[in-house]
Amino acid sequence: MARRIASVVAGVSAVVFALSGCGGTSSSSSSSSDSGLTTTDLNNALKSKKTVNLTMWAWSETQYKPVIQQFEKKYPNIKIKFVLSPVSTDEYTKFQNVVSANKGIPDIIQMEYDSMPQFAVKGDLTNFSSDSIEKEVGANYNTAAWTAAHVSDGLYGIPTDQGPTVLYYRNDILKKYNLKTPTTWKEFEEEGIKLHKADSSKYMGFVDLADPRNLTNFLDYADSKPWTVKDVQNLSFDMQNSKVKEVSTFIQRCIKEGVLQPISSAGSEFNQAMNKSRYATYLDGAWRGALLKSMYPSLSGKWKVEVPPSWGSDSARSSTSGGSMLALTKNVTSKTKQAAAVAFMNYISSNKTAVNTLVTTGGLFSAANVYQNDEKQAAITDKYFGGQAVNKVYFDAAKIVNTNWSVLPFNQEFVNEYNDIVVPTYTSGDSIFDAVGKWETKLVSYAKNQGFTVTENK
Repeated sequence: MARRIASVVAGVSAVVFALSGCGGTSSSSSSSSDSGLTTTDLNNALKSKKTVNLTMWAWSETQYKPVIQQFEKKYPNIKIKFVLSPVSTDEYTKFQNVVSANKGIPDIIQMEYDSMPQFAVKGDLTNFSSDSIEKEVGANYNTAAWTAAHVSDGLYGIPTDQGPTVLYYRNDILKKYNLKTPTTWKEFEEEGIKLHKADSSKYMGFVDLADPRNLTNFLDYADSKPWTVKDVQNLSFDMQNSKVKEVSTFIQRCIKEGVLQPISSAGSEFNQAMNKSRYATYLDGAWRGALLKSMYPSLSGKWKVEVPPSWGSDSARSSTSGGSMLALTKNVTSKTKQAAAVAFMNYISSNKTAVNTLVTTGGLFSAANVYQNDEKQAAITDKYFGGQAVNKVYFDAAKIVNTNWSVLPFNQEFVNEYNDIVVPTYTSGDSIFDAVGKWETKLVSYAKNQGFTVTENK
């Protein structure tokens, strides 16, 4: 959360917020573990008298230092050297540099779900999947978050925080114009048309020109499966299927009708628009609520939140916008150190005391079941949201995140091509669907050049 507040204040970039969705996908292909670890090994690592030293890179010292101290007090044999790393993409560049030099590689590194796959497929991270870890450790976390820590059947990290998407909406605006809170995307469009006709300065929502998640979230809600990561070497693309066309047409129609306004969130115009109540909704991850409170205090009591509307006749689905894990790097070759590292990552991410500390000091939305299933947490009301129990909505959204989603293992290229090919169509009026087809061509070409085996469904 601290990282995201800093990013927004500095100006959100497409690279920082990259893709939506889960890092893993179900597959019949297996990905053999690099470690052979079991939960017995993790438990033994915590009981051991032998000292193990681990180095950890992460973005927030305020967030992690207290839980590290709690852990070391309980398990003094495992020592954690915390290194404050650059934020997001700057950290990834630094990590690539130390990996290339084979010097100064951390044992544990914080990574966003959508950036992890590119390092996993290159062999920079350690796969520690095993039957016992999948069953016993995996049971500690939200299903979608646990899935996102995978690439195919390989497990490369432990989920820490999560960003299930929700629909923040201005209850005062909807009431003023006698509009209902949309429960389907069709209703979102219909109510948006009414709003814009009643007041041409207002829109139901916006398409963020600085964030690919606007499109990928909708593709996720519609369960369109535009691409699939079958395993670390095999990818398939299907970016011109009927569901992708439905989504592209929907967004284009909403822009034309004045339901959605294309605008970049990385500028002063957007903040002015928010303060002037231009938008009736804001679709984003659960962490966005804290940012609304800090950035727009004058709007207190006017916002409310619900799970995303449903697509067509389907049940409502949420997507993943943001969130991070602690990944195990290839630097950890000793099974003793691997066990200690995974045991540490699991403890600070799922132990109730540690999770409460992370939530309190870091403001994050924990991926741990001990947090998301806590009835007391679910009942907490928030004055900013009109006294609504917003955690309950966040928890509900986390339960319906679409796990049938993949993240492509070349995030930077994905974002660059999206910005060059798709973004211009939001303002030019050119076909978004056609642009998505051109985007697919570029991504397929890049994937093949990188040595992936690619299947196209056309």
